[in-house]
Amino acid sequence: MIKEIKSPVLSEMKAAGLLSVILPLLDQSTARNQGIHKTETCDS
Repeated sequence: MIKEIKSPVLSEMKAAGLLSVILPLLDQSTARNQGIHKTETCDS
């Protein structure tokens, strides 16, 4: 029973950890894409 309770908690913690790592990377990539689009519109 202890393992059954711990496994979902651990998986949730792992998912939260992955999200905390992935989300900032996605934010940076989107910011870069927006910056590129902005420079393209300015050049054109």
